Amino acid sequence: MSAEHTSHLKAKTEDHGDTRQLSAFECLMRGFRRNGGPLLAIVGRVAHDGDGRTAQFSVEVEDGVIKAVSFAVSTCATLIAYCEFVAEGVTGATLSRAVALTPEQVIAPLKGIPPHKYDCARLATTALRGAVEIALNGGQK
Repeated sequence: MSAEHTSHLKAKTEDHGDTRQLSAFECLMRGFRRNGGPLLAIVGRVAHDGDGRTAQFSVEVEDGVIKAVSFAVSTCATLIAYCEFVAEGVTGATLSRAVALTPEQVIAPLKGIPPHKYDCARLATTALRGAVEIALNGGQK
C-alpha cells in the first residue's frame, strides 16, 4: 500500500497535534487510558488468539467516517499498544480504509516491539475489522 493509504496510521501526539511516530511504550501508556473505556454505538465481535488474548473494538461512525474508537483487551502490554495505535490511526478514516488495515501496516511504523509479538498486531486488526464490518452492514451483526 502506498504512503497515501497508510498516512492515517500516524498517531497524533497530545501536545501539538502533530503526527510524529509514537513508540510502543507511548502507545501502551495511552492505551491504558482507553482500554476498557465505555462501549460506543457499534460494538464488534471479541477476537481471540491461541494464547488466550482477547480484543474487542467499538466505534462511533458518522457518514462513513470513524469519529471515535474504544477497545477492551486482555492484559497484554503489546496488544494494548497495538490496539491504541490502531485506534488513534483509524479515527477520522473511512470505514473502507479501516477495514482494509493489515497487520503489516501496523507492525512497520510502531517501533520497539519484538518480532515474536507481531501476532498481537494481527489480533488488533482482526478485532477492529469485526467492529468495522458491523458498521459497514448498517450496525447489524
